[in-house]
Amino acid sequence: MWCDAREVALDFYGKLGFNNKGDFYNVKNIGPHKLMYCEL
Repeated sequence: MWCDAREVALDFYGKLGFNNKGDFYNVKNIGPHKLMYCEL
């Protein structure tokens, strides 16, 4: 399972067991994001 996590939500997804991958990237009109994933 994966998601595009906003910078402010990284801790939230981390507590749910998600890991982050790669560098931050910008989503237009929203801001910095990072790919996060969790193996099921």
